[in-house]
Amino acid sequence: MIIERLVEKLPIRSDFQKLVIGSILTALTISLGMVGILRLADFSINAVIPSTFAAIGAAVYAARMRKSAG
Repeated sequence: MIIERLVEKLPIRSDFQKLVIGSILTALTISLGMVGILRLADFSINAVIPSTFAAIGAAVYAARMRKSAG
């Protein structure tokens, strides 16, 4: 994933901080990307849907990082 490589380049020593930053970046990327694409298509959806996908993406990122650390 692009975000994993980006977080690895950050000068942070704590794995927990990397996990938090990566999860936030993943959530923002998914949410803003989904809203932007739907705006371009002139399509409106419930505001909860992008947030839900963002939360799922952040959880998946956290699970992948935990699996690779252990």
